[in-house]
Amino acid sequence: MKKILFCIDSLKPGGAEIIMCNTVNELVKDSNLDITVQLLQKEQKLNLDEKVKVNTFMNNNIFYRRIIKWMPASILHKLIIKEKYDYEIAFMEGASTKVISGCHNKKTKTYAWIHTDMEKYRWSQRSYRSVKEEKRAYSNIDKIFAVSSDTRDIFEKKYNKPATYVQNILNDKKINICADKEKNIYGDHQFHIVSVGSIKPIKGYERLIKVHRALKNEGVKCVHYILGDGPSYADLKQKITENDLEDRIILKGYIENPYPWIKEADMLGCVSYAEGYSSVVCEAVILGVPVITTECSGMKDILGDSEYGLIVKNDDISIINGIKKMVTNKEFYQKYLLKVKERRTEFSVDNAVKQLKTKLEI
Repeated sequence: MKKILFCIDSLKPGGAEIIMCNTVNELVKDSNLDITVQLLQKEQKLNLDEKVKVNTFMNNNIFYRRIIKWMPASILHKLIIKEKYDYEIAFMEGASTKVISGCHNKKTKTYAWIHTDMEKYRWSQRSYRSVKEEKRAYSNIDKIFAVSSDTRDIFEKKYNKPATYVQNILNDKKINICADKEKNIYGDHQFHIVSVGSIKPIKGYERLIKVHRALKNEGVKCVHYILGDGPSYADLKQKITENDLEDRIILKGYIENPYPWIKEADMLGCVSYAEGYSSVVCEAVILGVPVITTECSGMKDILGDSEYGLIVKNDDISIINGIKKMVTNKEFYQKYLLKVKERRTEFSVDNAVKQLKTKLEI
């Protein structure tokens, strides 16, 4: 039996965290694999299979960030990782990668996952004393996985180390089952756009104020639902009220099962400034829902070159024009409704697990 460790900051409900849970829950079905998840902070809001062991380093200690930043990787590894494993996997940039880079057991294979556009979104550096230390951490990792061809290319250029594109594991069977648990979500016949994700600056939700103000002035009828919570929630809610857009942008907060909302929407919208690989865009494709998204890393891996979903330039005017065309041009919209249904079979969980096992060499 092979022992595998996955290391991650926490299991709060974020995109990378959900993908890790999917990955672990699929791999643990293999009786030849013994899997442990090492949480660096005690926050577990996502479910893991009961066969997965879970260890926790700190209980949300206020000194956590300082300890991670100022303690050398080798000491962190000795302090946190108590057993020997055949594989140690840092599932996110930043703290977990630093910890796993401190492994000095030559028999252990180490991996790190890249989910982020490392050029635009530099949050991982807060776990290191310097850029040089972060580069050294990656140089000590045996193999790098990237969630999209774009994130791979950006990483290779920035860190001068090869990386391998690995498709995210999304449980298409479970997504479809969850999507059918509720019906008639919206209860009217308007054109419904839904966005799902944490409400924070990088996701670009504040730009929807300008977008929907313009669409309203042009007489384009649609309602945009946002499912999620986050640090910018209160500010966004206030701006919606100030601009008299409560009937066009509706905040629903965090919803545990967003899939009925996605499935019954006319379109999913992603207006992020940067992404590594958008799981929610992939989930919309699995559910056969047309997508409009800004140009971000990973979108072409999911949607082709606007073949299976509309990818627009990452600016407000392009978002306005893209939504307007999808809402008002029925022939244009129907084209994407048909094309997205062709694409959905590309993201089966069985294919993704088989691919990952091959690349992990297990």
